[in-house]
Amino acid sequence: MNTQKHKYFEFSESTNAPYSALINAESSDQAIEIYKEYVTNDDVENISCNELSSSKAWLKMVKSRSIYRDSKIEDDIISFDQKGLLMIDSDLAG
Repeated sequence: MNTQKHKYFEFSESTNAPYSALINAESSDQAIEIYKEYVTNDDVENISCNELSSSKAWLKMVKSRSIYRDSKIEDDIISFDQKGLLMIDSDLAG
């Protein structure tokens, strides 16, 4: 995993987001753009996100993925290093 390049952002009820999501982006502004494009087409106002450490984001992603599907760790590592939407879930684990 090369976690030095990216930042990880979590969207949840506490950030005024209608759906929980985990996004890998360069900034919170970019994460919000990705969220609006891929998660909701609504014009969500006053939405924000919380930046997570790479280790906390990794644990949330792996925990959430293991609940819903059999996941190979190699697939999770590849996904984790790619920019964009990592997880969308009604109740993101953790």
